[in-house]
Amino acid sequence: EREREDVCVLCSNFSLLCGGQPYNVNTVAEQAGLAALAHRADILPSIELLRKEKDMLFDQLKSLPWLRPVPSFANFVLAEVLSTEADTAKKVYDYLRSQGVIIRYFGTQGGNLSSYIRVSAGRPEHTQALMDKLKAFELENRAILGK
Repeated sequence: EREREDVCVLCSNFSLLCGGQPYNVNTVAEQAGLAALAHRADILPSIELLRKEKDMLFDQLKSLPWLRPVPSFANFVLAEVLSTEADTAKKVYDYLRSQGVIIRYFGTQGGNLSSYIRVSAGRPEHTQALMDKLKAFELENRAILGK
């Protein structure tokens, strides 16, 4: 099972998915994924670091009472934004973008994700910068976050 998790994390990093592709992957991405799989032993230490940082990111997002992160084997965390207003996830996205922090917001693209944000795992200093900005957003938006 652990080996399958490693491959799934690796695959998600190169836009390949285990068990099939829900969308087309370009040739360059496919070749990068195949090369990564061929050099798996060299890449596994980086995958382990990424996994640990993603787990840390999950725990830190979970510490904010207005976010509900969804467990994931990928290199990102999807988190529901709990709020008294319907468009708060978009406000979080816009705020973070204005602060130089890039996350994903999907709205209704691919389903009803309008109350969710997606955050990719990165370096520890990126996680810290994200958390600092999320706490600043919280301070500025207590009324809509139920605080």
